[in-house]
Amino acid sequence: FKDYQHINFPRPIRRLCSSQVLVETWAEGTSIREYTSSNVSASVQKHLAQMGVDMLLKMVFKDNFWHGDLHPGNILVTETSIGDLELNVLDAGIYGSLSESDSLLLSQTFSSIVTGDSERVARLFLERSVHECTSKE
Repeated sequence: FKDYQHINFPRPIRRLCSSQVLVETWAEGTSIREYTSSNVSASVQKHLAQMGVDMLLKMVFKDNFWHGDLHPGNILVTETSIGDLELNVLDAGIYGSLSESDSLLLSQTFSSIVTGDSERVARLFLERSVHECTSKE
């Protein structure tokens, strides 16, 4: 996310990290949970939601490397000096990625869901599942 100015990940402080401990640089902000209340405008909520969706889709479909512990306590919102909002994503010590074939399956399934092709979704699931059914009907 180095080229994304509104999504930030604190940097690990390598000399303090081990296989059991992740220490990161400090990040300021307010828990994203605070932005779900009714006193926050719908346009701000929608903007933050879009930022989060864009971030997640990039992680999963472009980078194939995503945060494995993404909950409201690990997402801080910061307002910049010019009023823009930024997401600070903490504690990326748990992460995931998929094999090339699983990544392709996820992309195909996601695309089929978005386009409403339920038959293709079912076919993709059946073709790649362990089952005793031999009929594709």
